[in-house]
Amino acid sequence: MSHKNNINENLLSNLTEAQLDELLAYTPAFSETNLANIKARAFENINQDAKRKFSAKKFTLTLAAAVMLLAMSTAVLAAVTDLDFGQVFNSFFNNPAADNVMEVGKTVENNGIEITLMYAYTDGNHVYAMLEVRDLQGSRLSEHMRLMFDQNAFAHIVTPVVYEQGRTLMGISMQNMRMTPFEVGEYVTLIIESVLTDEIIYGSWELNFPITAMAERTEFTTELQGSRYFERIDVEISPMVTFVFLAAAAFDDEVTREVLQSMIDYTADVFDNTYITLKDGSKIELFVRDTMFGAEGGTFVFTSLYFDVSQVYSITVMRAEYRI
Repeated sequence: MSHKNNINENLLSNLTEAQLDELLAYTPAFSETNLANIKARAFENINQDAKRKFSAKKFTLTLAAAVMLLAMSTAVLAAVTDLDFGQVFNSFFNNPAADNVMEVGKTVENNGIEITLMYAYTDGNHVYAMLEVRDLQGSRLSEHMRLMFDQNAFAHIVTPVVYEQGRTLMGISMQNMRMTPFEVGEYVTLIIESVLTDEIIYGSWELNFPITAMAERTEFTTELQGSRYFERIDVEISPMVTFVFLAAAAFDDEVTREVLQSMIDYTADVFDNTYITLKDGSKIELFVRDTMFGAEGGTFVFTSLYFDVSQVYSITVMRAEYRI
């Protein structure tokens, strides 16, 4: 697998001294809640310019969540997927083999912006959906637009945004933050609070729909032997997104900036050497979507084209193969 993303070799170089000191001051212990928060934020695809431009965004966090957000936002490497919108759409939502897709067709209009949830599917931990956004009052939309979701939804755009013929198309992911998975028959609510273009278009677009089909997923955890920086690997595989979490080893001394950078350097070949092997021997290429590092470890988020999760034989990470 060729490495097609521009990776910043020194992820900490752009941080201020204050940011680095604050990052190192907090070392929350690993927990399932922390990992869920990391995964929920993994698809945050708003660059620093957009954050400054739309500084009016209303966002409230508890102290614990703020610590987690700091640990992620100050050491994030954003990578652009090599899969375009058309590939994702055709592979998942226009693919007869993907028989767990739900046709939703739910439309809500507010402030001249019409949002339609076209298709969706869920693996129990996440809901993935395709949205169509139209401007009924003019031409305020573009491929650079973003959506701001209800802060409790942990939803994020996961595909490149496409603008064509007056409409904007995108794929989104919503994290399930409950202790139990989504189930068939339940209703899911996705709330969008504003549309970010050259202006902020406020409103409330509430999309409520039933889960009528369930996609497969698989996950495993194993200890890592012989690694100075990481003690465990957690993997979650679903048809659209694969998460790889490397849990940091316990250090006798405080986690220094040099240690964080060494952890990043140690995992440099993750991008070129991570793929899924199916039972028939075929390989599923994984495309880097996001990478995050904090005191608790590193999270890698990959996207792929559709495949049958029940046919997964193994995943290879950093040249080591792990049987599923």
